[in-house]
Amino acid sequence: MALDRNQRLGYAAYISSSVIWGFSFMFTKRALEHLDGRLFDLLSYRFVISSVIMLALWALKLIRMDFRGKDLKPLIAMSMLQPVLYFIFETLGIERVTTSEAGLILAMFPIVITLFGKVFLKERVTSKHYGFIFLSVLGVVLINAMSYVPGSSTNLGRIFLMTAVFVGSTYAMLSRKLSSCFKAEERTFAMMLAGALTFSCASFYGHLSNDTASLYFSSLLEPKFMFPVLYLSVGCSLLAFFFMSFSATHLELSKASVLGNTNTIVAVLAGILILKEPFYWYHFLGGAIIIGGVVGATMVSSSMVQRKGA
Repeated sequence: MALDRNQRLGYAAYISSSVIWGFSFMFTKRALEHLDGRLFDLLSYRFVISSVIMLALWALKLIRMDFRGKDLKPLIAMSMLQPVLYFIFETLGIERVTTSEAGLILAMFPIVITLFGKVFLKERVTSKHYGFIFLSVLGVVLINAMSYVPGSSTNLGRIFLMTAVFVGSTYAMLSRKLSSCFKAEERTFAMMLAGALTFSCASFYGHLSNDTASLYFSSLLEPKFMFPVLYLSVGCSLLAFFFMSFSATHLELSKASVLGNTNTIVAVLAGILILKEPFYWYHFLGGAIIIGGVVGATMVSSSMVQRKGA
């Protein structure tokens, strides 16, 4: 038998989230330029807007959420991992490590997530699946290694980024585990609310310390700023996280994790087509290797489903 409808939707959701995240680097760069680097302001805008939208959809009964009678502690723990701790560790790492080296470290996500799924969730992973995962990671490594520019990378920055990888992988495992008692909408809303509260507190603390609170509101009035912040809040913070939560409901971690490397291809294409950045041979070769790994891993997963159904 072929992949069932929910699994096909799970793959589509994860790929969609990766495509959305692929463009996030470009829009984050533009938004931070407008904000003069005020990262916590940007994160606050993103998650406050996302939370308000979800609350409106809930009030209008366009989405259904019900937290009554459920143990919220694991949901809160998941929400603190992603987006709160992950964004903090990733930001601290990127500040101390060159962009290309950060890409190399973050490329380890599929491997760590797959190992977590096998060890903690007892998911079945074949040697062929591992091979295709490593192939996709190799493509990401090639693109980032060839783009490497020596800089002031520190060991502390590398530790922060590796911590972000483990935090993000733990989130993925918890999201998969909690999918049996919390719907994708409920998990997404918890994450949006946690991000809104945490990053808004950090933003206002900074402004109050420097007596610049008016900047928080005046920045939102700039028309050129609105599209990047709406893309990041509605696209990345809301839709991409919802798609990831949805895919965690229907796909094992080992099946979904390899699809995350497609955001590298999207980021490269966005840079080339929109920002007019140069295109080199290693972009093409690395992209082809990533696609080969993703397609191969998906085919292996499909054949495993067929054998189970035989």
